[in-house]
Amino acid sequence: MTTSQRAVRASRWSTTASRTPSSAGSPLQARPCASSRTTSTPTSSAGYDGVLLSPGPGDPAPLQDHAATIRDLLGRTNVLGICLGHQVLAMATGHDTFKLPFGHRGANHPVLQRTDGRVLVTSQNHGFAVEATDSKEATHVSLYDDTVEGLEFPDLHARSLQFHPEAGPGPHDAWPLIQHWVDAIASGSGGTT
Repeated sequence: MTTSQRAVRASRWSTTASRTPSSAGSPLQARPCASSRTTSTPTSSAGYDGVLLSPGPGDPAPLQDHAATIRDLLGRTNVLGICLGHQVLAMATGHDTFKLPFGHRGANHPVLQRTDGRVLVTSQNHGFAVEATDSKEATHVSLYDDTVEGLEFPDLHARSLQFHPEAGPGPHDAWPLIQHWVDAIASGSGGTT
């Protein structure tokens, strides 16, 4: 079985989100999120080409067990986090999260893609965020409040996005980010640039 034919593991996966990697050429196997309270282990998850940490809802703070599980997976398999998955990956890599005074809700949220200066029009629906940072792994930032909207860890084969690149109605500027992750896994480059 080639890399492009192997499954990407999705945890707490929404119907909308699962359509996008599938249409990008990656078969999915949805599984419950692994933590110390489940039977899944980092070792069993490492057999997949990728682990996708799906959107929430919820506060990331109580998910310390999940962050520890993700920390154990980093560098062993490809990881992509979206929304709450972004926040859990952020916690797993030492970033802080906090409750927004007013959540980011709806379409047309401008996000700066630091790698090329492009502004993406994004769809968002979250009440928690990753604290602003100038660190190089922060690849995307909100133009409203400078919160971290994307992280990338090439050496760990991990990346994440706060906004919803899989959004059905709404802007599609960010959809290629999922396609890039699937293509990078298929090519063996580890899901990061």
